[in-house]
Amino acid sequence: NYFIDYLRSKTSAFKKPLIAITPVVIFISIFGVYAYPMWTGEVIPNGDGPIPSAHIKVPEYYIETSRWLKEQKDDFKIFNLPLSRLFYAVYDWEHGYIGADPSNWIFPKPMIASNTGKSFEIPLQIATVLSKGESKTNNSEISKILALLNVKYLLFHNDTNWEYIKDHPWWISTTPAIYKDILNNQRGINLEKSFGKLDFYKISDKYFLPHIYPASDITL
Repeated sequence: NYFIDYLRSKTSAFKKPLIAITPVVIFISIFGVYAYPMWTGEVIPNGDGPIPSAHIKVPEYYIETSRWLKEQKDDFKIFNLPLSRLFYAVYDWEHGYIGADPSNWIFPKPMIASNTGKSFEIPLQIATVLSKGESKTNNSEISKILALLNVKYLLFHNDTNWEYIKDHPWWISTTPAIYKDILNNQRGINLEKSFGKLDFYKISDKYFLPHIYPASDITL
């Protein structure tokens, strides 16, 4: 404003063109030249050595999954595998990903992506059973317990960074091969659909109930 007022105070044949051009030049200088790294993404670290890249690109199959879930009008939850104790996720995406589990932001259905405190450790117990090889002997109780949590699908993330979570105390996990072996041998749990590296295992309609309501009074 100061510069434009200064130009207005001068009398010359070029006054009007200068006053018209000056805001454009200032705009391009501030938002184009000065903020150039914002346009190119250079302000986001690429990572160096052990430091991971801060770039994130959500795979397209997550968007396809979201559309598919939006088409389902009934009320249900999705159980994440592998399960984190602290709502974290580590994915082997194009630039990698580590941080809070983004599933709740991307998908239109509520996710069980961790436990919800010591008073509600059932998700941790389910994840523990599903990560042990001995549970592959047609354990139908898992289906019933998941149904009581209003879970319709088990979501298995093949895009997990398995090397990172191996023996990590923040995750309840095993190898992908053992997981697949366990899930494929569970009575009442069947592979329904796959999107890219996401596998959805459906809880049998025999167990899944559309709605579970809390009791008005709780007796311990």
